[in-house]
Amino acid sequence: VLVHRYSGILSAYGLSLADIVIEKQEPFKSSDIRSSLSLATERLDALEQTARNDLLETMNRNMRSTIHSGDSIVVTRYLSCRYSGTDTSMMTACSAAYPSYEEAFIANYRREYGFELHNRSILIDDVRVRAVGRSASMLEINQKASQAPSSDENIKTAVPSEYASVYFETVGRVTTPIFYLSELAPFTRVNGPAIIIQNVATVVVEPGCQACITWQGDIEILIAESSSCKVGLELDPIYLSIFSHRFMGIAEQMGRTLQRTSISVNIKERLDFSC
Repeated sequence: VLVHRYSGILSAYGLSLADIVIEKQEPFKSSDIRSSLSLATERLDALEQTARNDLLETMNRNMRSTIHSGDSIVVTRYLSCRYSGTDTSMMTACSAAYPSYEEAFIANYRREYGFELHNRSILIDDVRVRAVGRSASMLEINQKASQAPSSDENIKTAVPSEYASVYFETVGRVTTPIFYLSELAPFTRVNGPAIIIQNVATVVVEPGCQACITWQGDIEILIAESSSCKVGLELDPIYLSIFSHRFMGIAEQMGRTLQRTSISVNIKERLDFSC
């Protein structure tokens, strides 16, 4: 279990680190993707430049100094493609596995519906660009994620600041050490039972569990092993409800897939799946 150092105000902290996203989209009618790809690429170039400019303007207006210009902007280009004679379009982007939009669309269509339509042209309905300005704090977190100690020798055991009498369901009332997170250094171990007090929250480490302070000041709790509840032959209304909703969800997804891929009016409009 990972307890963030700002767990009490995690929503506000997440908003401060959220990426800024700008999307631009415009309609594009074509007869075939191969003959109109060059024109679509020109429109994508124009939309990308507009999205970059709007993103930088938004960052400057919001005084987001945590986002660098240029280097931390990631742009993804999409084409909304569909087979000729169908009304279901899919947003398609190139990748390392599928460097062309046509190959990517065919692969996505096959993965979504389980088949592909041969001898049909692929049409472009829309062009879309998504520009994302990543937070510099998140980039720093990704770069420093490998700073954890390689062995338990570098992990120190914490010294409690005070003690208090606390009742636990498993061991009863015991004298429990209390730690203040601001006084704990990174890679410090706290053995349960214990209480760790943050500025915005209080964390209880159950008996048998172990907490470790990460390099960011978060609390990583290792849960002790316990006897798991085994499913028997007796009727359990909770499990019955869970599996009932799961099976119903599978059936509804099958019906939606039939509706999207069918040509018959009975299936597509009347939703008559019995045929």
